[in-house]
Amino acid sequence: MRRAISVSSGGKEAQAVELARFFFDLVRRESCGECLPCALGTRQVGVALEGKGAEGTLLREIGRAMKQSSKCGVGRIGGALVLELLERYPAIFKAGA
Repeated sequence: MRRAISVSSGGKEAQAVELARFFFDLVRRESCGECLPCALGTRQVGVALEGKGAEGTLLREIGRAMKQSSKCGVGRIGGALVLELLERYPAIFKAGA
């Protein structure tokens, strides 16, 4: 079995930020933009991952709205990812993370 190597110089949170940015970029590109929870939610989460946007409670609401109200799996998966990241790595959404 091969071991994966990290290209990040930081710890687990830095790696989580890197991975979350990658996946949210993918969600943004794959989003059809037809439903507001996904179209607006992915933008807000992307800004938050840059340390410039909403934090905590608002992101949790965005994640829930995306997960429950998006028309397709892209938005629902994006919402689930937000909620999981907030649970495991809440500091990655803080300014300057």
